[in-house]
Amino acid sequence: MSYLDILKSDINPLTKRVIFAGMLTMALEKEGFSPVVTNNYAVELYTQGNYEAETIDIVAPVELINKVLPSWDFARDGDFWVNQDLGIKVKSHAEDLDEKEMQRVAEINFNGATIYLLGVDDLIVNKLTDFASTDDRQDYIWAQEIMELFINEIDLDYLRDRAAEKGVYEPLQSIINEILPSEFYK
Repeated sequence: MSYLDILKSDINPLTKRVIFAGMLTMALEKEGFSPVVTNNYAVELYTQGNYEAETIDIVAPVELINKVLPSWDFARDGDFWVNQDLGIKVKSHAEDLDEKEMQRVAEINFNGATIYLLGVDDLIVNKLTDFASTDDRQDYIWAQEIMELFINEIDLDYLRDRAAEKGVYEPLQSIINEILPSEFYK
């Protein structure tokens, strides 16, 4: 049974997307590129499914995505690649991660496949940037949730610097004030 056949079976949606992300990573690495999961799908993985993303968001070259996904019966639908049989929608973000983001990429391993994730600090800033541009309170709440989950792994100096660079220092500081004892942020 192939991985695609497994994905067509009745399995947990989170597990299905993780298997798919691992398959996609392996396929793109054969082409010389390691994709990085970002945006809402990274939130889903970091929260172990407590947040459910509608799409698998990855940073990868468009030409590689255009080569791999059609061979797996994905069809283009606007900004997305969709496979109705699998119930999976992919959005490829062509922008490159900057050097700081690349140095902090995390990885998870699942059944022998590696999935690369935007680092937790950068994901928090990403969600706060979304909050600042859309005023969707859910983005703020998920930034806070991620920060609470990974409080012992966060580099506060880096996080503050990145938030300042992206213009979201104030909402970050608001979260810090809510969840950290004052001796951590003086």
